[in-house]
Amino acid sequence: MLLLVSISYGQETIVKGKIIDAKTNDGLPFVNIYLQGTNAGTSSNFEGFYEIKTVEPVDSIIVSCLG
Repeated sequence: MLLLVSISYGQETIVKGKIIDAKTNDGLPFVNIYLQGTNAGTSSNFEGFYEIKTVEPVDSIIVSCLG
């Protein structure tokens, strides 16, 4: 009996940045950021910075904020 095991390693995608107000350039806290088509997402910190890591292929992000 011959058993072949194929393991595929995907590249990790890291998306990071800062959400800022267009008028004041201040960081926006608690903004939701998602990678479209995945379960990967996060919220920006108090200074507006965020980082998301995934191994799934992505080409778009979704940003939402209430208030």
